[in-house]
Amino acid sequence: MVAAQRPIEIAGSTYVKGEAMNRRSTLILLAWLMAGAAAAYSQPAPQGPATENYVLVILKRAPNAPALDKSAGDKLQEAHMANIRKLHSEGKLVAAGPFTENGDLSGIFVLKTNSPDEAKQWTETDPSIQQHRLLAEYHVWPQPPGTFSSPPADNPMQDYLVVLYLRGPKFRPVSPAVMPLLQRHLNYMHGLVSQGKIVAVAPFRDEPESADLLGVYFVPGKDQDAAQQIVAQDPLVAEGQVRAEIHSWMTQKGVLAH
Repeated sequence: MVAAQRPIEIAGSTYVKGEAMNRRSTLILLAWLMAGAAAAYSQPAPQGPATENYVLVILKRAPNAPALDKSAGDKLQEAHMANIRKLHSEGKLVAAGPFTENGDLSGIFVLKTNSPDEAKQWTETDPSIQQHRLLAEYHVWPQPPGTFSSPPADNPMQDYLVVLYLRGPKFRPVSPAVMPLLQRHLNYMHGLVSQGKIVAVAPFRDEPESADLLGVYFVPGKDQDAAQQIVAQDPLVAEGQVRAEIHSWMTQKGVLAH
């Protein structure tokens, strides 16, 4: 006779310990545990929700897009920037900025919605997407209230390094054995936030079946060595649960509160 699996109850949801925990349940549990970081990493407002959901949009250059001459390129860029200003004026866009490296990644939008479908509707007003020069990838992203602000329009741009966390070579389903590792990760992230070394850190709340890209945070400045050191000392990275990509990015100074 096989012993019954003992359920684990977390935040009102019940999960079965051991092999009976299916892939979707384990990834949901991992997302829930890591999502607690969004509140734990920062100091939330005394009252109100611990986190608010946004959609972070990663813009990628479309492969094999034909080259534009300078005139056409300038015109398209002007239309792209005009649409960014329009989305911001409508209260839909809370942060935007370009990647500053010559790679596949073009930019980031952060939209004030918890719906990827609504975010897609807003993003598809961008002329560069309409002309199939940019592709968009959507991720639901929790953040504490006060993460974003609206600085004066004449503020200069500020450099950041974007750290993307993806499934690592030793990524494994959540189990009681993994809980201490996740707690060490949370403690490490909290310490970095309190020291001002990283900002806006949180996992994505995507559908578990498509959760290859797990989360993101930002390192102020452009010191690649410092960012590499931060990444290397994260217990999740050290244990192979996640792997990191670091990319240069910028946004208007004051948009990200730190």
